[in-house]
Amino acid sequence: MKVKILTNQEAREKKDEILGLERYINNIGGPDWTEENLFKELPDKWNLSFYITNEQDKIIAYLISSNRDGYYHMHRTFIIPELRKKLTFVLVRHAVRIAKENGFNELSWKVGEGIESYEGSFRIADRVEFLGKIEGHEFYMFYTTIKDRTI
Repeated sequence: MKVKILTNQEAREKKDEILGLERYINNIGGPDWTEENLFKELPDKWNLSFYITNEQDKIIAYLISSNRDGYYHMHRTFIIPELRKKLTFVLVRHAVRIAKENGFNELSWKVGEGIESYEGSFRIADRVEFLGKIEGHEFYMFYTTIKDRTI
């Protein structure tokens, strides 16, 4: 396994692979995420986002992040289903490392009802903000301070 920063150039080179994985999420009822989302310019996005590859250099996980109001904000996460248990900790550990290396002290992420990390997010967040209901589902923004226990 290798962890690599997802630069704009890398995203363009791996666009079909990333969007192919996104189609998997969309097919199981997840929210649509398109090429426009992938290439939307956000503060520090191309320094904070990363992906993980297997031995064959195929993407098995990624995290799209940016600087949102001084938080290391996690916009989009994907881990191939058969490796979720194994890679969730790896993904979070690398997010925390990259956040710290870039001077962030806090993480943020948004989750809606029905998403796998929904209930777990309530357990680890220091602060939760209700964003509202969209199509009958509640959405929340979660915040946590990076502490030694975070990694």
